[in-house]
Amino acid sequence: MSSYTTFSKQQNDSFKSMSLGTNLILLHFSRGLHLSSNILNAYERELIQKKTFTKWVNSHLQKAGQQIEDLYRDLRDGHSLISLLEVLSGEKLKRERGKLRVHRLQNVSFALDFLQKRQVKLVNIRSEEIVDGNSKLILGLIWTIILHFQVSEIQVEGQNKKLTAQNDGKLFNAIIHKHRCVVGGKYGDERCSIRN
Repeated sequence: MSSYTTFSKQQNDSFKSMSLGTNLILLHFSRGLHLSSNILNAYERELIQKKTFTKWVNSHLQKAGQQIEDLYRDLRDGHSLISLLEVLSGEKLKRERGKLRVHRLQNVSFALDFLQKRQVKLVNIRSEEIVDGNSKLILGLIWTIILHFQVSEIQVEGQNKKLTAQNDGKLFNAIIHKHRCVVGGKYGDERCSIRN
């Protein structure tokens, strides 16, 4: 039996109670391996997207006198999502006032239905996924909203260029630059730094 598969019963029980991610990290380090830079880069990219999209959402929600702190948590009840769509569209949307899961699901459904009526393509985004806090789908939803409602003409390197889904990386970079959300707060904005 190899040295890294020999655990006492107590170590084994505590190992089982940890999250899958923690288990993988411990397993890698127990074998003397290092985490892949691809995993760390993906995590870093997700943090940058989350902070950038949170700032973008807040820049619009402030018009309604609202603000979110955590993109994944604060969109789960559907109220902030509906408020964002109301600000962006200038229309009033229906919403449920309750706090139960069924009310949260209904609010997110109202928002998703509104987007679909406006011909916004939502691929595999369901209200259950948003209410459950699925980070990838929440980021995808916000990105889709940005692409639909953001002004398509922006100033890139002194030229007006029409941005489409094919060159949406330029739009994302322009949004990051506008909100100064960079790794380590290089522009001096510590509130946007990943190291917060």
